[in-house]
Amino acid sequence: MGNIGNLSEEKIFQVLKSYLIEAKSHRSIQEEILNMDAPARGGGFVAMQILHHYGIRGDRKGILLRNSFEEEYAKAESDYKIALEILKRHL
Repeated sequence: MGNIGNLSEEKIFQVLKSYLIEAKSHRSIQEEILNMDAPARGGGFVAMQILHHYGIRGDRKGILLRNSFEEEYAKAESDYKIALEILKRHL
């Protein structure tokens, strides 16, 4: 799954929402949203790749529980801003 272009925007939205709003782990996102196995060791790599594509690292897990969407969007840049735009379209 090196190419996230094969995923629908709805699926990407679900991944983003699960991480940024619900603070779910990479493993649970991969199992629950992407319907892929996520072994205890090394599981969640595909979910992590998707998030990294949008410039989302571990420090942003659950960020929208701590900060308002508007606050995050105002300071967002580049791919992270695109991710927030996807969220906004689907919320």
